[in-house]
Amino acid sequence: MIRVKICGLTRRDDALRAVECGADALGFVFAPSSRRRADTATVARVVAELPPTVTTLGVFQDQPVAAVRDIMLSCGLDVAQLHGTEDSLYMETLALPVLKAVSLSDRGDLRSASRYRALGVLLLDAAHVELLADGIRRITTGGTGVPFDWALAASAHRLGRIVLSGGLTPDNVAQAIGAVRPWAVDVASGVEHEPGRKDPDKLRSFIRRAKETAADLDAEDPRAEVGAAPIGNLGSGWGRMVETTATGPVRRADVRVVGRLEAALRARRAEGGKSLVPFLMGGYPDSETFRALLLEAQRVGADAVEIGIPTHDPVLDGPLIRRVSRETLARGTTPRDVLADVVRARDDGLAVPIVLMTYSELFTSARGAGLAVEAAESGVDGLLVVDPGRPDAARLPPGLHGSGLETVLLLGPTTPPNRYRSVLERTRGFVYCVSVRGGTGGGDASVPIARGIVQQVRRHGDVPALVGFGISGPKSAREIAAVADGIVVGSALLAGMNGARGSAAVTSVGQLLSGLSQAVDNP
Repeated sequence: MIRVKICGLTRRDDALRAVECGADALGFVFAPSSRRRADTATVARVVAELPPTVTTLGVFQDQPVAAVRDIMLSCGLDVAQLHGTEDSLYMETLALPVLKAVSLSDRGDLRSASRYRALGVLLLDAAHVELLADGIRRITTGGTGVPFDWALAASAHRLGRIVLSGGLTPDNVAQAIGAVRPWAVDVASGVEHEPGRKDPDKLRSFIRRAKETAADLDAEDPRAEVGAAPIGNLGSGWGRMVETTATGPVRRADVRVVGRLEAALRARRAEGGKSLVPFLMGGYPDSETFRALLLEAQRVGADAVEIGIPTHDPVLDGPLIRRVSRETLARGTTPRDVLADVVRARDDGLAVPIVLMTYSELFTSARGAGLAVEAAESGVDGLLVVDPGRPDAARLPPGLHGSGLETVLLLGPTTPPNRYRSVLERTRGFVYCVSVRGGTGGGDASVPIARGIVQQVRRHGDVPALVGFGISGPKSAREIAAVADGIVVGSALLAGMNGARGSAAVTSVGQLLSGLSQAVDNP
């Protein structure tokens, strides 16, 4: 059998139509200079709709490892297709399944491709060589629509599975398959009527002719089945993890599915932006206003919202949040009331990820039983549970592992360096970096403290690092955002509300968040 990959997709309808026509894999281009560059938010939505049998690939060219990981993980893509000069160290650091593209113009290129033999699968593409007036050779690769010598490609089988690309069309794909006997074929411009927009008739015809040709060849000589024998991989024959003898194998645990919260923050970082996460007290100043504040935060550009569960003794928080928490409790607000408000806000159009913040004591009481599962069912995405004695060592509550919630954990100025790894191994969503030596609202955020914590985080991984505590306005937001992936701000919003309710509170918070959003986008 043969596999068919449709590449250069930019639109949902084209992607779904390709799958309907029988495509086995879809490619989305993120190389900055490409005419088919895809939008990360669109790709993430498309990937979420696809059946699990379809492999998704992100196409990159000499882009920073961190940027590639952010795009891959935020979109939920399976394999990174690399079209540049990426070497083994790059691929190992990426720690994701890789399909390496190799451009062929002569046998010298084929010999160079042997360095990637360990991958077991290669994409062979055309290299269009143009001799300029000054004698310099200009080589264009990827998306040129130019075919190359298929006899050259046929001799590459000793390197592993072959994905044949470059200049394929519905009219020549049968001939190409007969000449090369590839494991898969890959097409972009050959089924388009303009870059990034697929022609339905060409798409349908290409897939049908590829599959029919391969089936006929297999029937004629079953021993020479089109394709190649399976290779070891992480569940997709389209890509393989890279390891080196110097460092040993990359652990499978390093390739993980990220939740909505982390995906949103990684997508923001991949776009070159900084995340803004406001903190709101659940049920404050009243249920109706609280829901309106959630929607207002989304309207002005918040990437997620942290919601505090009111408690009698929020010892990590400053005096303002303590007072607000106790006032909310005094009105009879319960954790399940807060979750009910989240449900209603979701029904009203709230789409951004939600992080629930509370203290570990809640989960040791009878009223906390099953709360993690209920939170997930109510539309909450992440959970930050603080242990007052050891903020960076909170025990995860019962039921959390089965709830699907992302676990946001704290790191602060008093966290010992030897605790970072264990905290970050359990962190999902983002790591909350505390920028002051005290509670929220108790002093200005310290840029040196924030920078030091984020630098330590970077030594252990690439989970988004957001900084909170002590961010009082646009100036401190801008300074902190310059050394982190984003900010969390709470006391400043509550202070700006000044006890107001209804539209007055919503207007005040909206104006404050707008100013903070502009500040973090221009650190």
